[in-house]
Amino acid sequence: TNYITNGNSKTFMKPVVNLSATGTNIKTLMKRNGISARDLQFLMDFPYIQTIYNWTRGINLPTIDNLVVLSKIFNVSINDIVVTDMVEINLKPAAAIMSA
Repeated sequence: TNYITNGNSKTFMKPVVNLSATGTNIKTLMKRNGISARDLQFLMDFPYIQTIYNWTRGINLPTIDNLVVLSKIFNVSINDIVVTDMVEINLKPAAAIMSA
């Protein structure tokens, strides 16, 4: 479970996408599969190669539909492409929120 209860407080472990690590992951998958940025541009039908470079540099993330295509090109799951970090979020009890 992603919830941790400690007395009256509750903590949630929230996954957050790591742009840089995901970009590095895409670059690694490209190398492993012998696919260049130009190849991906063609396969994805993008007018500009900059989109691919922005992914590999961790500037932008592929959209969900592009992640589906990438997973098929690389023959991996979307979870194998996207890297997440867990961030701890402390939830206050409802009574504490109401009195604030």
